[in-house]
Amino acid sequence: MDQFDAAAAYKDDKPSATWQEISNAFDIPKTTLFGRLTGRHTSHEGAAKKRLSEAQEKVLVSKINQYASFNILLTPKEVRGIAEMLAGEKLGVNWVSTFIRRKQGELTSKYHGYKDRLRVKANTPDTRRAFHALVKDAYASHSIKPCNIYNMDEAGFQLAFSRKTIKVAPKSYTKSQQARAESSEHITVVAAIGVTDAPVPPLVIYKGQQLQESWFNNNEDVSMRAIVTDSGWSNDYIALKWLIEVFEPATKDRAQTEPRILFLDGHDTHIKVDFIEACLERNIYVCALPANMSSYFQPLDVNYFNTLKLHYTQQIELLHLGAQDTMRLATHG
Repeated sequence: MDQFDAAAAYKDDKPSATWQEISNAFDIPKTTLFGRLTGRHTSHEGAAKKRLSEAQEKVLVSKINQYASFNILLTPKEVRGIAEMLAGEKLGVNWVSTFIRRKQGELTSKYHGYKDRLRVKANTPDTRRAFHALVKDAYASHSIKPCNIYNMDEAGFQLAFSRKTIKVAPKSYTKSQQARAESSEHITVVAAIGVTDAPVPPLVIYKGQQLQESWFNNNEDVSMRAIVTDSGWSNDYIALKWLIEVFEPATKDRAQTEPRILFLDGHDTHIKVDFIEACLERNIYVCALPANMSSYFQPLDVNYFNTLKLHYTQQIELLHLGAQDTMRLATHG
């Protein structure tokens, strides 16, 4: 990777970086850098031949438009990655920007319109109307039946007793005397529900190196899956594993050959190209919920996880109080 490739990768990862900052970081004159990365100057190698055939370019345009219909905008880095898979070789640093300019007329209006709306990341009537129109179009385009509509979300649960509660104490008792749980141990739950029922077992992610059966095998009536990560949080690998080993087996028999649609947060782990392509291979369409609007659009967040966390905390409180059963009251006479 030469300096320009490295600078292009840096700009893809950090779009807010100024040209001067990148120029200083990679020791490239700002005007030269700007020209190369915005397509004003092309390398001799890039000009020597067209990297993608017309058929391949049509596939790439179709893929960009398809992702836009999912409310997912591919980054320049992701577009380059797909293009390089089609071409079977590395592409120049300014290839993507040049390609997008050449294909302006072929890219769907959704690609350009949602790009501006999503940048605002606000719960506005325009954003809601745009999203509702996108969903309506998805239902109509793919003839999605209600029984094949699903929503997934994930949430973390603290294992320690940490929620603020009202305590009864003498006047002389100060806040500094109150002991607090030091542990920050947590688990993550990945859940999915359908419009008609909830056939998908939850995936519980524990923090650790090896899964202990005693953590999750206490109730045979509860259907669930479990896995461990170093952090206890989800990641790209876990998201893909959930799709292939949890969601797909739980829903494919019902769907048969009919398409399914999966609504999910626009979280980085959920909108990776590998994850989306794995969905499409299984006739699963995805729809990313608008950014920072889960309280409006995310049913699991509002109607399920909030209630679950409340009851979970109440049970932790009961266990915490139950630990005091062995205490004995001392009397002084």
